Amino acid sequence: MKRNIYVTALTVSLLTGITAGCSGGSAPSSEGKAAEKVDFNVPLEFTLTSSGATSPENFDLAVTQFLQKKFPNWKFHYIQRTQGTTAQELVTAGTAIDIVLEAHTGIIDGVINPGIQYDISDLIKKNNIDLNRFEPVTIDAMKTMANGQIWGLPVSMMSVVTFYNKDIFDKFGVPYPKDGMTWDELTELSKKLNKAEDGTQYLGLVGNTGHMLLMNNFSLPYVDAQTSKSTFNNDKWRTIMETVFKGESQDSGFKKYLVDNKNKMPGKDEFIKKKNLAMYVYFSELATDSNMQGMNFDMVSADV
Repeated sequence: MKRNIYVTALTVSLLTGITAGCSGGSAPSSEGKAAEKVDFNVPLEFTLTSSGATSPENFDLAVTQFLQKKFPNWKFHYIQRTQGTTAQELVTAGTAIDIVLEAHTGIIDGVINPGIQYDISDLIKKNNIDLNRFEPVTIDAMKTMANGQIWGLPVSMMSVVTFYNKDIFDKFGVPYPKDGMTWDELTELSKKLNKAEDGTQYLGLVGNTGHMLLMNNFSLPYVDAQTSKSTFNNDKWRTIMETVFKGESQDSGFKKYLVDNKNKMPGKDEFIKKKNLAMYVYFSELATDSNMQGMNFDMVSADV
C-alpha cells in the first residue's frame, strides 16, 4: 500500500530537515486526510529526494537506515537528484514526492518553487509535538521564512569543522590540530604539510569556499535584507577573504597543484579519495560519507 503522509520540514541555518508533498506534487488540502493521525502498523511506501544530490549509499548512512529502524513496516525509496530530477521536474512529471531533505540553501528551489510546502501547525498540536525540544533559532527562522507557518521540523544541525587526516600528519611528524586554533594558526601548521613526496603533492589546508562564506564568523549575509543589495563591499568581507583564502594560496606547492589541475580548487576529492589533503574545512556531515569509512581521521573546531 502506498499513501502520502503530510509531514514537512525545513532547514534553518545549515540544518537538515524533511519536507513532504502529496502525490503528484500538488499542495495538500488543509482538510481531511492531512489532519489524520497515522497508523504506524499499516504498510506504507515513501519516496524521498534531496537537492543535495547525495549518493544512495550516503543517504542511507545518514537518513534511510534510521527511518527504516524507527518504522519497520514502511518502505523508503530514495531518488538521487541528477539531470531531469529537480523537484520541479519531478512534480511536472507527476512523480509522487513524499519526503524532501533540504538544507537551508535548497528550500526555495526544492520546496517553494515546486509548490510542495505545507503548514503542519495543526498536526503539531494534534500529535502533541513539543517544539521546545528543538533549537529555538531553527523554529524561529522557519516561521520567518514561512510567514508564520511551520512547513516542517529540523532533524539535525550541522556546523563547519576542520577534518584532518592523521596519516598525513604522522607521515611528516607534525602535531595534530587542536580545538580553538585560529585560522592563522592552522595556516602556519599547513606550511609543514605542503610537501611533494614520492610523486605526490600533499596539501596542508583547504576550506570549502561556499560553506565557509555562508558560516562566516561575522554572520554576514550575502545580501542586505533592507536594501536587497550585495554586502561584499563591507570591510569585514575583505578581512575574511584576506585571512581565510589568501594564506594557503601563497604556497608554491599549492600554486603548482592548482596549475596542474587546470585551476580547479582542491577539496573533498583530495581529502577522502586522493588522500593528499591534510586538513579540510567542511560541514560536520562529511563524517557520515561512505568514503570516510576506514579512513584515519578526526575533527576539531574551525574558527572561520
